[in-house]
Amino acid sequence: ISVRRVNDGAVLHASYLEYRGAEQKFTTWAADDAHSFRAEIGFAEREFGRAILQQYMTPPGEGGR
Repeated sequence: ISVRRVNDGAVLHASYLEYRGAEQKFTTWAADDAHSFRAEIGFAEREFGRAILQQYMTPPGEGGR
């Protein structure tokens, strides 16, 4: 995950998402219109959003910047 300033592209924050799901074969991820894959992508999006909100929207002294 990286957060960049729009006007000049400077990186304001960068980190990674550690995947914690169970290992799956590609055919399992692709089955049922890629339902498993889409669910994992949704999880990642929520985690990214949570991390960004915590980093930039939490008042000082409450776990944010």
